[in-house]
Amino acid sequence: MRLDKFLAAPERAGSRAKVATALERGRVFLNDTEASPADAARRVAEGDVVNLWMDRPGSAKRRPGAFSGRDLSILYEDDTLIVLNKPPGLLAVPLERRAGATSAYEQLEDHLRSHGKRRPLVVHRIDRDTSGVVVFAKNSRAQMQLKGQFRRHEPERVYWAVVYGHPRPARASGGTG
Repeated sequence: MRLDKFLAAPERAGSRAKVATALERGRVFLNDTEASPADAARRVAEGDVVNLWMDRPGSAKRRPGAFSGRDLSILYEDDTLIVLNKPPGLLAVPLERRAGATSAYEQLEDHLRSHGKRRPLVVHRIDRDTSGVVVFAKNSRAQMQLKGQFRRHEPERVYWAVVYGHPRPARASGGTG
């Protein structure tokens, strides 16, 4: 049976259109190797392991402007800084190569402008596909001090991950596990 037909079964993806999208976005694995749209017609043999990972991090496709102001989650704010909880899929700051994509910075800038305040100053960033806390300064002195702390790695960073299946290798190499 073809890979796309196998995955289109009602108990799996449910349609060939969903399978095509999953293949385009890197959500299908055949024997631990990411499958591409070119693999759709590949025959699945007995013993092959097929995984469909519909919520694979980084595989979402957002439309420019898909985020609204209500996506802006302010965790803390005072006279010198503002701390946001950035959702995955949203840029922390605007990027030239992603012109038209919404960023937490732009949303925060709109929020501050609507309250008659100055624009935010970038302290640090996190990846688009990462959710988490992002700090912005409200004045250049606070920005300089906070950037210095990040440069010296003073803030503690904690990363949590959701893992599907059994990672290979079971432990990260090079660490003190």
